[in-house]
Amino acid sequence: MNVKLKKRGTMFHKFTLVILTVGLFPVFLLAVFISYTMLSRYEVAVKTNYEQAAVHISTNLDNILDNYNTISKMIYSYSSLMEGSQTINYLKADTFRQVIEEENRSEKISAFLRNVQTVDSYIYATHFIGFDSHHQKLAYHYSMTSTYFKDEEIFESDVDYTNWDKESKKLQVVPTHKNKYFNGPERDIITFARNYFDIRGVIGKGKYVGTIFIDVDIDRLRMLLQTVNVIGEGTYYIVNEAGDCMFSNDENIIGENLYDKKLNLQNTKEQLSIASDADEYGLKVIIIMDKKTAFMQITVLQKMLFFAVLFCIVLLAMGSIWFSKKLTNPINKMVDSMELIENGNFELQLPVTSNDEIGILSARFNQMLTTLNQYINQCYVAKIKQNEAELTAVKSQIYPHFLYNTLEVIRMTALDNKDEKVSKMIQALSLQMRYIIGNVNDFVPLSEEIEIVKNYVYLLNCRIDGGFEFHIHAPDSKEIMVPKLILQPIVENAYKHGLKPKGGKGNVILEVERKNGMVQITIMDNGVGMDEIHLKQLNKNLEGNEMGVKNAYNWQSIGVKNVHDRIRYIYGEGYGVEITSSQSVGTMVQIFFPDKGGSVHAKDDHC
Repeated sequence: MNVKLKKRGTMFHKFTLVILTVGLFPVFLLAVFISYTMLSRYEVAVKTNYEQAAVHISTNLDNILDNYNTISKMIYSYSSLMEGSQTINYLKADTFRQVIEEENRSEKISAFLRNVQTVDSYIYATHFIGFDSHHQKLAYHYSMTSTYFKDEEIFESDVDYTNWDKESKKLQVVPTHKNKYFNGPERDIITFARNYFDIRGVIGKGKYVGTIFIDVDIDRLRMLLQTVNVIGEGTYYIVNEAGDCMFSNDENIIGENLYDKKLNLQNTKEQLSIASDADEYGLKVIIIMDKKTAFMQITVLQKMLFFAVLFCIVLLAMGSIWFSKKLTNPINKMVDSMELIENGNFELQLPVTSNDEIGILSARFNQMLTTLNQYINQCYVAKIKQNEAELTAVKSQIYPHFLYNTLEVIRMTALDNKDEKVSKMIQALSLQMRYIIGNVNDFVPLSEEIEIVKNYVYLLNCRIDGGFEFHIHAPDSKEIMVPKLILQPIVENAYKHGLKPKGGKGNVILEVERKNGMVQITIMDNGVGMDEIHLKQLNKNLEGNEMGVKNAYNWQSIGVKNVHDRIRYIYGEGYGVEITSSQSVGTMVQIFFPDKGGSVHAKDDHC
């Protein structure tokens, strides 16, 4: 018993293990591959996205700086200053330097600064610091939103005018600072400046006159970042070469030095760093993205993927266990049933609960048991019949020569007495006995069977004065092999139960037909026939397993039953005897068996 359980468990576990291994291992590898591929490609996509964003910001920043660079050059190209109703064209006279030398220069310089501010809505204030021809320092400041200028020292400190590069001929960018030098609310300002030189004389050798400063609201750069669309949220820095933060979406770092803050701006395992090249103004864009934040979406997808894989693993495990039990349980029941069959129980039936292969297997198993049971019963009955026939043959073979010699003596005596009729009768009886005494399983040509029936009819007609007419239509009868004694019992039955109750006179017709690989022998009589009740009972007895023994099972036609059973035993199911009858009309008996020509092919005897 332990061995059986071990085998069952081994099959169950192997089946489950195979399904889990074959089903889950590729899924797991696929999930890992997809996860790694998604992460690497997403990282490339994020990096590319931020590189494009950095280039976009840098390009737009250059456009902004170019715009303010052009505005700062107005100090060289400004040609009209309004004085009441008069317009003075200083290009025809001298440059802006001459305005500085005039006595009413304050008003004109302020007008110039006001006009510069009107060029761009983001310009918060304009300033000019320089020197006149007497080396006297000049300082002018103008703002539309705050006309009160508080402190010159604060301004010069914010722009670091003390260390100002007065030799540069390029636009200079002052780091972001507060507008504390004007009265009003503080705001972040980025200042663009250009030195002004006296351009008279040798080109490139102009004398420094002063510097124009243009304060621009930091909102101008904030608007720049609003046009950027990137994956996730990063920290943006616009810095100069010294590391001063001109602008950032981190408000706390604006105006601070990133190097002083010791911020890590390099690529690490925790962060992704993208930096553009410095432009001609010395500014560059740096984007820092925390990888955990940047890859949050892909991380969520990874978690969903692994959750889906885990869910599939659970489903597959449950399904494999259920399916393996669904498969092994019926097999185990069959094994148990086989043990019962070994003990001789052929009556059991397995439950059929599905239409799949297992259900079909169970149904076929049940069908096999039913067929096996029928076959055993059939073999059992056939074996008994065979033993009975052999016993009968043995009995009939007792002193055969004595019987033959005795009949021959009687026949010779009848001839001596010139009684030819008795002699023929004895000869016909002798031939019948010789034919019957042989092995009942022997096969003979149909023509010999017909001759024996003729002898039987002759003997009957000797008793009833020729009232029995026997008509034969049997072409090819010599080519058809049949078992012995399949015709005489039926013809005898036709006389005893058909013609004899009618007075012993009548006709019996024997016809033989070969078609579709079958031999059909039909024996018809015009006797009294049978009513429907007796016909149904006779056919029921023919299909039953009861033996045709006299005085048993209410048999009235033992010979017909024995012929039917012998045909079925020799050729199998589907062959045998069929009876039809009509009361007061007659009875027709048909024998069916395979047409094997001159050869004999009975079914294999495994009994």
